[in-house]
Amino acid sequence: MFVILENKIKISALIFISAILMGIISVGILYLVDENSLLYYGDAVSHLNNARRFVDSDNPGIIQLGTVWLPLPHIMMMPFSLVDSLFSSGFAGLVNLPLHALTSVLIYKIILTQTKRPWIAIIGGLLYASNPNLLYLGINAMTEASFLLFFVASIYFLQKWVIQDNINFKYILLSSFFISLATLSRYEA
Repeated sequence: MFVILENKIKISALIFISAILMGIISVGILYLVDENSLLYYGDAVSHLNNARRFVDSDNPGIIQLGTVWLPLPHIMMMPFSLVDSLFSSGFAGLVNLPLHALTSVLIYKIILTQTKRPWIAIIGGLLYASNPNLLYLGINAMTEASFLLFFVASIYFLQKWVIQDNINFKYILLSSFFISLATLSRYEA
């Protein structure tokens, strides 16, 4: 039992570290090609501005939550957007990289639970982590990485609730909590 659990933790850590390394390598390559590559999406610039506006604007504070963008990703980016060099280069959006990596780990765990085949689950987690579009969204200031993490976490805990033997509301409450966080990240939640 302990060997199986220890292997799952090691594989989860390996997937997490792999996703982080893929993101760091991608940032390095993109930054060498073009210093503004993390700001190609116009929305990324808007998200950085909204994150900074909570503290650095004519009317700072809770009143800044009233924009068209949902608040949670901006609140998560806020401390990083207050550093001028991170804000102007787009590196403040790198707060999304650990979210992307955690989503990869959760996808691995969901697939492992469904298939009971570790190699399929590892491939699934690494395919998500290495998807170029998702990787780019995981290294810039967009809101998709937080939405996907919270949505997948909700599915993960819903799966745990469905397959449990006894009636325990812990997992359904966690699933509800994470879907609530997803609704604070993007409208499609």
